[in-house]
Amino acid sequence: MNYINNIHKKYIKMALEEAQNSGNDVPIGAIIVKDNEIIARASNNKEKNNDPTGHAEILVIKQASSILKNWRLIDTTIYITLEPCPMCASAILYSRIPNVVFGAYDTLYGAFGSVLNMQDYIKFKPKIIGGIMEEECGNLLKNFFEDKRERNE
Repeated sequence: MNYINNIHKKYIKMALEEAQNSGNDVPIGAIIVKDNEIIARASNNKEKNNDPTGHAEILVIKQASSILKNWRLIDTTIYITLEPCPMCASAILYSRIPNVVFGAYDTLYGAFGSVLNMQDYIKFKPKIIGGIMEEECGNLLKNFFEDKRERNE
């Protein structure tokens, strides 16, 4: 179990690095791994592209689907720094990603158990693991919003 936990930490760290590319967007990063290799990575770009669907999860799913030439992302794992919102959780479920690992829980919009569970509405049931490097992922978000408040944005 420790080996598995170390693998999850390794990839969440990489998702945290990806979150640093979010610019003015909420710093959330996501990566998709297949056969122990990162096949796609993304960070939020909602503000940058004026796109309400510009969440890291949506972007990384589109990349992975394009690379694999299949909308079914079987035999993959998605790593995200924050528990997905309902839109992203639905996209994860509809793309058939069998393993979901996230860092911080989202008590406002979390859709894999914190506020609601999209698995209650969609029949596909991936394995979900939350709280990997929760403190580091949460601090990234906390610092981002504290900084925004200090600058009155």
